[in-house]
Amino acid sequence: ERCLASLERHVDPRRHRILVVVDGPQDAAVEDVLAAAVSRRKGPALTVLRQAARAGYPAAIQRGIAAGEATAAPPDVVLLNSDTVVTRGWLDKLAAVAAASPRTGTVTPFTNNGTLASIPRPFEINRLPTGCDVDDFAAIVEAASARLRPQVPTAVGFCFLVRRALLAEIGSFDVAAFGLGYGEEVDFCLRDADAGWEHRL
Repeated sequence: ERCLASLERHVDPRRHRILVVVDGPQDAAVEDVLAAAVSRRKGPALTVLRQAARAGYPAAIQRGIAAGEATAAPPDVVLLNSDTVVTRGWLDKLAAVAAASPRTGTVTPFTNNGTLASIPRPFEINRLPTGCDVDDFAAIVEAASARLRPQVPTAVGFCFLVRRALLAEIGSFDVAAFGLGYGEEVDFCLRDADAGWEHRL
């Protein structure tokens, strides 16, 4: 619910689509959240795709990626876990980093809880400063950032942009090998790096 609310606040429906892939049957609370979101943001601005049975994260994201391929000019894709909360300007910032180099394949944002993408202490769950919500914390980070955009060995699965050109060249995630999921983004990024693509934070 918090993830969808943040997307509604910080995704411009005139420029971008939100695709929610529901991986198998869900309980009533999840269905209520989805129904409320669909009623607020109708049409192509928010589309819910459903897997009849649970197939796992790699299959779910592949379903979303394939849906984007159906457009005349397939756009880049951002993969977002359902427990992630986005902040003001997040999508434009990811896109700007991706556009800075033709061989940037993925871009992962900083976060307070995302292994190597965690700040201020990497590989830790960082509590937000007292009195700050996620938007306040994002503003602090943006104001302090040196904008170095470091290269990293892999994207971090909670949220990352994938260039459509990369998908066209390398292919997508290995659904067969990773089943219900875990580590599929590492495999994907290592294959990409072997082909000369870079991953930025």
